[in-house]
Amino acid sequence: MIDSGIQWRSEKMADLIQNTHVNRGELPVPQPSGAEADPYDSNGDGRLNATDYAGDPRVGDRNDSGLIDPEDLILAFSDGTDGDGNGYVDDISGWDFLNGDNNPLDDVDYGHGTGEPRDSTAAHDGEGAAGTCPACSHLPVRVGDSFIAQGGRFAASVLFALDSGADVIQEALGAISNPPQAQQAIDAAYRRGVPVVASMADEQSQHANLPGMLEHTIPVNLAHPGTRATFEVELAVLTGRRDALALNGCTNTGAIAWVSVPSNRCSSEATGNSAGMVALMEAAAREGGITPHPDLVALGLGGPGSNVLSANEAAQILRASADDVDFSTPSTVDPANEDTDDFRVDRFPTVKGWDSTTGYGRINAYEAALAASEGEIPPEADITSPEWFSLNPTSGAMAVQGRVAAVRSSSYDYRVEWTVGLQTGPHPATDTWHRAGGANGLNAPVEGHSPRSTSQRWRQSCPGAGPARRPAPRTAGSRPLHGAHPRGRDRRRGQGRNATPPRDGPRRPRWGVVSAPARARYRLARLR
Repeated sequence: MIDSGIQWRSEKMADLIQNTHVNRGELPVPQPSGAEADPYDSNGDGRLNATDYAGDPRVGDRNDSGLIDPEDLILAFSDGTDGDGNGYVDDISGWDFLNGDNNPLDDVDYGHGTGEPRDSTAAHDGEGAAGTCPACSHLPVRVGDSFIAQGGRFAASVLFALDSGADVIQEALGAISNPPQAQQAIDAAYRRGVPVVASMADEQSQHANLPGMLEHTIPVNLAHPGTRATFEVELAVLTGRRDALALNGCTNTGAIAWVSVPSNRCSSEATGNSAGMVALMEAAAREGGITPHPDLVALGLGGPGSNVLSANEAAQILRASADDVDFSTPSTVDPANEDTDDFRVDRFPTVKGWDSTTGYGRINAYEAALAASEGEIPPEADITSPEWFSLNPTSGAMAVQGRVAAVRSSSYDYRVEWTVGLQTGPHPATDTWHRAGGANGLNAPVEGHSPRSTSQRWRQSCPGAGPARRPAPRTAGSRPLHGAHPRGRDRRRGQGRNATPPRDGPRRPRWGVVSAPARARYRLARLR
């Protein structure tokens, strides 16, 4: 959990103490010790946390919080040595990359970094808040005195989290710089099967927020009841019409949207909620006995207690199981392009499938966890070039590079297609997709580039296109696609969602989609 630090001395810690990670590599065995099987488990609850030191005479309530919390352990046992040899001296419970020390204390009481873990990992103990993954632990990592951070500190914090064994990276940040190390750190997490759940920010704009706009993240925004006043909220609850299908003015939209997440406040809470849901999904895959992804096995990962899904598989499960939000297509109940809700509040525009408001739809934690546990894991699709928001040529040809794989299937087909525009227009508009390559009957991952699409064809496909220019010749040695790559409409767009069918019916085919930004949208049309 990368944020503004933790308020160790706040009453809110009551919800977090038992789920805050402490590092046994930097700690002595508690007094009294636990059973022989695990001497650190002093209280016999099956896990190590600050409560195991509640009766330790060496500790005590050193910060006067009224509780034995991880800061008490930091104050009691910091001895200036690197007990676990990871390069961080006395990293007993997280790290402070703002001040460069071992206490991630929120010393300005900003609070954001305390609210984030409460959204994802607050204990379900009958008191206070409960997180979306109440049995998960969080590791507090401080990168600033608010949710605004430098990109270099963010990069360092991701690497620290990976070295500490994190399974999910939760970051509801806004970065003020974008050094190459930020993308490199996210890529390191991606290769290790660790999803990076990122906030789209809170500005009611299409501003692409850093670091969430970088490659290989899962950018989320919030779905909200959308009501304007307290009486409307109460009426919505009483009538059962409070369906969290709108956006309020405290979230962003745009090309990077992956899924929308129910939240009472802003994208920050949505990030915390969704990070906990992703952790539930990862746990469901492990407990379901899913075979570790071969790329993780090749890195020596995927063992007991480790993620078994690739980061791309995790993102594709979220996409495939999300509930599409579509107020454009008419039905027997709703008219076409219904742009206001039951309380006459304006809606942000949505269309069938992917749109820049809700991404692939509203996250469905139950279906995501069920799909992971049952092995209903979609194929992988990843576009590596062109990168998000890169400047592309206005003439000549450009290849789309990427990787496709379906390691859970005996064989698969794929198709790379492109169209223009940010998203499908209001009903009854449709898109015209152009095929750029593909292959059938594959049984191994494919990496490479598609046949080059010309800027001339893009221009001709745009509304009001001018006269065509002669395309530049293909360069000698450019490879035919045999490793195309998806990105779908707009980096993470494409064939829309695949709702999970009723359990007593056949499964619908899964679609692995990712997309490339810019006026040309790419999608992987089908993997089976």
